[in-house]
Amino acid sequence: MIISVLPVMQFHNVQQKMLEATFFQQFNQQWEQARLLAVTRHQAVLVHFQTNYVRFYSGQSGWQWERYLTLPTGLRVAEKTLQISTSGQTSPQTLYFKSDYFNRFKTIKPQMGWGDYDET
Repeated sequence: MIISVLPVMQFHNVQQKMLEATFFQQFNQQWEQARLLAVTRHQAVLVHFQTNYVRFYSGQSGWQWERYLTLPTGLRVAEKTLQISTSGQTSPQTLYFKSDYFNRFKTIKPQMGWGDYDET
């Protein structure tokens, strides 16, 4: 009788990788939604990065919109707030997400004039 057991550590690697990938997919979706709302509503959207969550919000002229994304355990980002303008653009900045589990950084650089960002 042969029994194959997936090592627990390998399972946690796969699980953590999936959690982090899901977070960045959700972040991308919220970023695009925030850009669209800033342009269509003519209201800037603030993106506030906290230790364990990212908050997207806008709330001027009697209309409010707010979304939270929780960072997976072991993924951190420095506290910072950036603004997506009413034209859907941001000032150039660099955000560093640190994965404690994999001991690596993911860099997101919002591009001035585009509102889009590069990932590395």
